[in-house]
Amino acid sequence: MADLDYFSLSESTLKELAGEGDVEAMIALGLGYYFGSFGGKDVSSAFDFLSDAYRKGEIKAAPFLAEMIYFRQVSISGYESDEDYSRKAFEFYKEGEEIGMIAAIRGICKMMIRGDYLEEDVDGAYEKLKELEDKDEECAYLVSLLEEGTLRDDDIIPCNEFGDDEGDEEADGDEGVIRRWLERDTPESDGFILFMDIDEIMDHLDDYIKDDIDEELFRFNEYFSGENVKDLLMDVINSGDEAVEELVALSRCYRLMSGADADDFARAAYWAHKAAVLARKGWNDGSLDDGLDLMALAYGELGNIFFSYPGHQNDIFPDVEAAAKYYRMAAEYDAIIYNYDFSINAGRSYAALGRYEEMKEMFSSKWGSSEIGAAWCAQMHYVVGDIGTAMEYWKASLSGYSGWGEYFLGRYQYSHGDSYSAVKNWEKGAEKGNIECQAELAARSFGKRIDMQQNWDILMSLYNSGECFGVFKYVYRYCTDSDYSFDMTETERNMLAGEAIAKGMRMFCPYCASIYLDQFKEDGSADIGADKAMKAWGFDYNFLDFS
Repeated sequence: MADLDYFSLSESTLKELAGEGDVEAMIALGLGYYFGSFGGKDVSSAFDFLSDAYRKGEIKAAPFLAEMIYFRQVSISGYESDEDYSRKAFEFYKEGEEIGMIAAIRGICKMMIRGDYLEEDVDGAYEKLKELEDKDEECAYLVSLLEEGTLRDDDIIPCNEFGDDEGDEEADGDEGVIRRWLERDTPESDGFILFMDIDEIMDHLDDYIKDDIDEELFRFNEYFSGENVKDLLMDVINSGDEAVEELVALSRCYRLMSGADADDFARAAYWAHKAAVLARKGWNDGSLDDGLDLMALAYGELGNIFFSYPGHQNDIFPDVEAAAKYYRMAAEYDAIIYNYDFSINAGRSYAALGRYEEMKEMFSSKWGSSEIGAAWCAQMHYVVGDIGTAMEYWKASLSGYSGWGEYFLGRYQYSHGDSYSAVKNWEKGAEKGNIECQAELAARSFGKRIDMQQNWDILMSLYNSGECFGVFKYVYRYCTDSDYSFDMTETERNMLAGEAIAKGMRMFCPYCASIYLDQFKEDGSADIGADKAMKAWGFDYNFLDFS
């Protein structure tokens, strides 16, 4: 069958031949699926058939396997970074280059232009492409762009996309542009379980995000004027990936939106990880001056996601191990730029894991004029019953200006019957601007029937800010108590109560976590999960009595 024109055969005939071990049929099937010769493109099937051919010794499959791997059109188990994918792609390209395949040489040139795995060498790539321009349309196209000085990263695309006419491009619209952008620099799974593929992401392009989260979260880019995910992604794409902070804001949108859908956390993880990948790439190639800042922001948000992830089926609640990993990565970048408090959450994660030396190491990076770390270190010692050490750290933190020491000490005093000292400490903390102390003071006033509407307004203001993690339990309490209606219908109160639980859980409120687990966990693990949340968030069961 050596003289047979395999590319003229039908898909069914090729499959039959491939099933009999015909390597040429495997190649024809693989390329047919890759280039869409049988209808739509099917990269997964293409990869499978070409891999089978390669395993049988057919080197002609190598550069096409390389193309799929390099542009992350497939995912490979055990590959954890862009470098893993680029290295394997280069190995395949080299095999193809050794037998003179244009597809292989062209692929190596793409890697040279982008500087992926290989040292960036645009001039060297141009010379190679120039020699092939009369033999290959795509090589000629890249040569023309290089000579015009208009070549962009967006032009370095998989060969199965090259040659689409402009009409098809227009028909794709924004969705086509977004899909091609997503296929580049796809976040590696990095071992986390909250994974979403591109099709699942594309299904949510019309999500209306401005209703789901305060617009202030998009403060990093004052020019964002869209309303849904598609608008935001087009802004990011058109900015040349410079607006990766918008992806972090999008991630926060999904993490904090109402409801307790595990898929929301998966989408949040996807966008935070995408932001981290782009920020790291921008910092490495010098295109993002604030790359360190953005990496800290993105990895910190990944930490937030796992720290507040409610879990589903047999997943754990929260995933403190993953949270600690990402918080520490964020804190390492923050140690350079010193803009955030991710070392605090890293310390809390290590405390929940019982790794106290690492806890103190992280907290100590925030000691000094703020004494925030000392206040949290005290809290963690208190949770495990070391009251004496907790008191030492609390007292040391009171001289600072954060009010966190006053907040935690007040919580301790109140839970032990000393409400007078607790209120005094919260008043001092509130004077320092601590919003948790403000929430405690407003909530306590309800019990005295003093200025209830005024204090409700204070609680709702803190609730809407999204920054006060202790306010959600009080909103839930007063919404579920018929004595406090505040001109809301029963339906409105129930809706707000449910929203408060969901948002509080995402802001690390242990009371909200325990309510959620009691309501949604039926496998007997609710108490274990609540215990873990209490420890991770620096509380114990004494603090649940806030009547």
